[in-house]
Amino acid sequence: LREEVERTGAILHRLTDLRRVASNDTQGADINREISSLVTLYRSSLFLTHDTQCTLDLDPELKPHRISSHALRQILTNLIKNAVEAMPMGGALTLATRHNVNVDGKDFVEILVQDHGPGIPDTVLRNLFKPVTSTKGDRHSGLGLSITRNLIKDAQGTIRCRSGSKGTE
Repeated sequence: LREEVERTGAILHRLTDLRRVASNDTQGADINREISSLVTLYRSSLFLTHDTQCTLDLDPELKPHRISSHALRQILTNLIKNAVEAMPMGGALTLATRHNVNVDGKDFVEILVQDHGPGIPDTVLRNLFKPVTSTKGDRHSGLGLSITRNLIKDAQGTIRCRSGSKGTE
């Protein structure tokens, strides 16, 4: 129990640090550059060890966006790791960006993380962005997508998930 409390405390501490850094980061982030940087890093580590092929489809017209680069990297890291882990036998991952996506009269930037795994069961999908007990085993806290949702909400964005037998986005 003590180990679990300490581990959870460490996760919450990291989240606090991200929010503090985010409030000091006023220049915004180059989303395409952050994605490309993470993909370069993961090609020789995470993607290699999980036999994952990554395709980029980045919108060249995308301008820097009003989000902390540190928060963006945490969001992307959580989503990319979840996608890769959803394909234990390897597979294809697509990362895409689009500018000027209109939702209810407001312009947004879209970041798409798409895997070709088996999809998320309905029982898990219902609570996907809530802090829950992880279905992935002891090495996972069950807080990753909850933290991701909160970071996106802090950046005045939204997160959605579509999942089926041919993958998740």
